[in-house]
Amino acid sequence: MNPRTCIVTGDKLEPAAMIRFVADPNGAVVADLQGKLPGRGVWVTAKRALVEKAVDKGLFSARLKCAARAEPDLAAQIERQLRAAAVASLSLANKAGAVVSGFAKVEAAARAGKAALILHAGDAAVDGERKIAAALNAAKKGVDETGPSIRTFRSLSSQELGGAVGRSESVHVAVAQSGVARALIDRLERLESYCGGGA
Repeated sequence: MNPRTCIVTGDKLEPAAMIRFVADPNGAVVADLQGKLPGRGVWVTAKRALVEKAVDKGLFSARLKCAARAEPDLAAQIERQLRAAAVASLSLANKAGAVVSGFAKVEAAARAGKAALILHAGDAAVDGERKIAAALNAAKKGVDETGPSIRTFRSLSSQELGGAVGRSESVHVAVAQSGVARALIDRLERLESYCGGGA
């Protein structure tokens, strides 16, 4: 696809690294996260700080060439949408039988090299994460380094993880190698990049 220009920085990037915005019929600025909304659109690099800057400077109205209104919490709305998409993807993986949760099961999956990714709750203590990392390192010994790597994320809270796997909360979750795992990784990477990137 052709690169798009960020209205904040002027950088030209591939659409996958950006968020498209349009004005809805009522003139409100909305994020077109699926890339399917009709109408004239403008692009912002997919970083929360840059979306906030676009709102603060009134760039959406100027670039959309209409009296578009961007809500002050637009950047937070996008984060909530990205979080919801990641949770929904994890829930789908759970329904497909590709998920285990709980420290003992996740540590065992890590040690056996059966996980494509491991999620630790962002609000959890680091001790369990350290032990699971040790299990991952043990699994790597004697394994061909060209094999699949196991990704780890701390992007979701214990309540978000729990909601996705049918519990009130969960601290550690592992997802087995599968097609749903790839989709989940994509969504978690997008969320992580959006929340962690600066201007």
